[in-house]
Amino acid sequence: MKRLSDAALAAIIHDQKDEVHILMADGVPAGYVELDRRTGSEIEITQFGLMPEFIGQGLGKYFLQWAIDKAWSYQPTRLWLHTDTMDHPAALPNYQKAGFVIYKEEVKEQDP
Repeated sequence: MKRLSDAALAAIIHDQKDEVHILMADGVPAGYVELDRRTGSEIEITQFGLMPEFIGQGLGKYFLQWAIDKAWSYQPTRLWLHTDTMDHPAALPNYQKAGFVIYKEEVKEQDP
């Protein structure tokens, strides 16, 4: 996991081309997505997730599609994301059902 200084994190959060959206369910935060539009005409979904109590209710599929539609509304040349073995087991299948394809696979050593 990459750690940022407080100043570096604040710079990203306050950049108008970085968006964090919260999924609300019955007035409670159920998930979030971060769309990073800071790199040219590309958009990266840098964060996507649901709170544990909302997993398995179909909200992930709905919210991911909302995020994809939001991202494409900016007309990027590329929309992409990373996933890894630390993500929920349903993450990759959910991304693939939404139309994402595996571009590259890597094996990296994790710091303890």
